[in-house]
Amino acid sequence: MGETYILGGIPSSGKTALVNNLIDNICLNGNPVLVFSYDDKRDELLHRSLARFSGQSMDVFNASSFEVVQPLLNIKSLEKIHTLKYAVQSMIPVNEWNRYIEQFMDKQGRPPVIFVDYLRKLRTDSKIADERLRVDDIITNLTDMAKGI
Repeated sequence: MGETYILGGIPSSGKTALVNNLIDNICLNGNPVLVFSYDDKRDELLHRSLARFSGQSMDVFNASSFEVVQPLLNIKSLEKIHTLKYAVQSMIPVNEWNRYIEQFMDKQGRPPVIFVDYLRKLRTDSKIADERLRVDDIITNLTDMAKGI
């Protein structure tokens, strides 16, 4: 049975950097990770990892072409992360995630650790207008999903 943890903080306090480091370490321990990222794009998450393991500034990678970035993917730790970390950017309602998680499990052979970057941007099929109730509905859906994995 899965568990749900929520990390919150003020804007620009380093939440995404912390979570990306956690994700990288989970992958380095051989566990697959599925990231629903609605704040940073897939490339930005990769660039965070590249910067961390190469000692370069993230700005170097943001301004670089794939030809510059590609050789770094051959670093053993980054190669392992790259094969176990998958970021979803499509806005998929939370109550439809099970289908994607099952596909991911079929590919990886086991359930992923799931991270969500930007809870308030998540959607469900519910038409709740009140923000507090909408977020509560999202958390309920995520908790139910975690219990089913």
